[in-house]
Amino acid sequence: MSLPSQKSTGLLDSPVALPLKAPTRERGRLRVAALLQAAASVFSRTGFDNATMTEVAAAAKSSIGSLYQFFPTKESLARELVRIQMADLALSLEAIRTEADQLATDVLSERLCFALIRFRDAHPSFAILVETPGASPEMADGVRRNMRAQLSTILRSHFPQLDAGHATAMAAVVQQIMKSAVQINAEPDPGLRASALNELCKMMYAYLSL
Repeated sequence: MSLPSQKSTGLLDSPVALPLKAPTRERGRLRVAALLQAAASVFSRTGFDNATMTEVAAAAKSSIGSLYQFFPTKESLARELVRIQMADLALSLEAIRTEADQLATDVLSERLCFALIRFRDAHPSFAILVETPGASPEMADGVRRNMRAQLSTILRSHFPQLDAGHATAMAAVVQQIMKSAVQINAEPDPGLRASALNELCKMMYAYLSL
């Protein structure tokens, strides 16, 4: 039986979603975790298109056969990695939501400003898999919609008077401010970076205080 090709025609654009073989034993779960961690490292270093399944297996100190056992294609490996990363982001936003009704608006503004920065720092492969030219539009749209829905819930918890439509519109604006924070965080001058992020938090607070 021939193995799937290690090259792809496009990032995460496989027309058929191949199922992940879920491990049933602890040893298998640890192996999958190691494979995913290795994949995140390889994708961050080389990008999706240039990464190979052979590199991922080597980084995980696993056989190529073991990798293909759980992830039949590079696309299925990347999709599972993004799914896990998005679950981590969802948890961090949910933590904010649980406190949103008790937080002062300036504190909420700062928490939101830095939430995406911390997530991106923890998962450097995320942007490569979701935002690189050639990424699956469906996946990128799903990420955007899920995050916006959580932000809307956070805003309605903090501002109970908001109706669903207004909260959704505000969530779209907040999401863009959070993405701007990620861009500012890439500023190489530490002093300028800190000052600019402080100004952005003020802008978030001013918007939420309207």
